[in-house]
Amino acid sequence: MVRSYFNAEAGLLDSKVFSSARVYRDEIERLFSRAWQWVAPLAWLGRTGDLVTSAIGETPVVAWRDAQGGLGVYVNRCVASDEPLTDLERGSADALVCPCHGWAYGPGEVEGMARPERVARTASIAGFLFSSLDAEAVALEQWLGDFSWGLRLIDQQFPGGLEVHGGTALRTLIRCNWKVAAEAYAGDVYSDLTLTKATREVLEMGAPLTERQGFQIATRAGAIAVLTEAGERGSETMIPLFATLFPNLSYDGRGGALHVWHPKGAMETEVHTFCLVGRDEPFEVKENRRRRWQRLFGPAGFLTQDHAAAWSEVTRATHQARSHPLNLQMGLGEERTSKLPGRVSGLASEMNQRTFYDWWQSQLAAEPPVYLSARQQVVPPYSIPASTCPASVPRRTPAPSRLAGAHDRSLQGSRFPFQKALVVEPASFVAESRFARRPQGTRG
Repeated sequence: MVRSYFNAEAGLLDSKVFSSARVYRDEIERLFSRAWQWVAPLAWLGRTGDLVTSAIGETPVVAWRDAQGGLGVYVNRCVASDEPLTDLERGSADALVCPCHGWAYGPGEVEGMARPERVARTASIAGFLFSSLDAEAVALEQWLGDFSWGLRLIDQQFPGGLEVHGGTALRTLIRCNWKVAAEAYAGDVYSDLTLTKATREVLEMGAPLTERQGFQIATRAGAIAVLTEAGERGSETMIPLFATLFPNLSYDGRGGALHVWHPKGAMETEVHTFCLVGRDEPFEVKENRRRRWQRLFGPAGFLTQDHAAAWSEVTRATHQARSHPLNLQMGLGEERTSKLPGRVSGLASEMNQRTFYDWWQSQLAAEPPVYLSARQQVVPPYSIPASTCPASVPRRTPAPSRLAGAHDRSLQGSRFPFQKALVVEPASFVAESRFARRPQGTRG
């Protein structure tokens, strides 16, 4: 029986949820093992061999369009050694080859290849690929529920619909609990006046927001904050400011970014940040958006530095202090219903944060699902014919024209795969590079 950490009626949260190893284990076993989670943009998986790596909780996964053209999401782990089948963040491969023993993995009944372990559920919506480890998970559309309205609203802000631009994501390791970030992008408007005020003034990002400029909307699966602009005949135009689809996918409207908060322990989070543009926008406009996105996010980004300083301190403080309630009572009792989905509150409110933790508590209270099927029968390495041994299965990288962005050079014949993560140290703001292992067969 999992204890209760959040009192929704009082708006109080146990501070230990940000640093407790016990809470973290319950999250991995009960929440991340069940929830639908964002994996990759479908546009990055359009050609045979295309692959993108990600994670579902602590389970590494790879979305891969195999040599037969089939698209699937697989556990990125060799059944013999637990080594990752690929270290590339994004790339292309005819087969997935374990660098430890050289086992090759491919689709179907290909002679001399083992079959990778497929993730239980996979579906797509709005051009994005989602997966769940739970074979009994509800359909993605049912999981989203009323939050589908929020996704459509976000998509409408981009000419031709939204598109992920650039060669890969910015990956940054922040020493904070993943929930601190997810809840901030669910409803933290008031940090405009404090945490990010100087950054917004220097970059001329506009005046801080006020409560009368918009409102918050909370649904069962996610929360969104919108700005309103008066239109003709008293109508109002709603502009999404930020949103979080539970558990760990967030949208930043002013920065043009999509954030995925991957837990790396109770007190560390690896954030993958993607640049969003309009599908029909000219290339010059897309590149301007990308350059602005790079100034704001990543290890050297202005907003990432601001957020990392505060989020890391919150996580550290709750680890050292005795358990005590954290106050999330702003706007408590002011929630209301309207013609919009879910519940509505003022823009300067903590309704969305309370909704996030109420959902989070409900997931922890449920029993862990049985989500991983029995491992597939695999071909032992000694029976692989010489003609199909891993040494003869080439790994190739996409042609330069297939990718655009600041990290293209990492794809084009480099001896190293992508940078795995960059660590933000809030105290000194020094970024430390962490590179993945060198692919098998390359020389130093």
